[in-house]
Amino acid sequence: MLKPIVAYNGDTGIFFLQTKDLRGFQYGNPRDQTQEIVDDLFVEGGKIEFTFLENCAGISQSEINRVIQTVRRVSPR
Repeated sequence: MLKPIVAYNGDTGIFFLQTKDLRGFQYGNPRDQTQEIVDDLFVEGGKIEFTFLENCAGISQSEINRVIQTVRRVSPR
């Protein structure tokens, strides 16, 4: 199983995400106890967005990474 690459961009709260099939951005850091964390993931011809709301202090980056790892590209039938 591949781990997403998460690169923090200074103090902006914006992270670059990359897996084998997807690239995208995470807005927000769970360590900052923010009210919302958004992950936008892109693949050729599509996009998926995850929004973690309210008590983000209760979620870790590793838990967010597990959610991202569940996304798979599916070929149209």
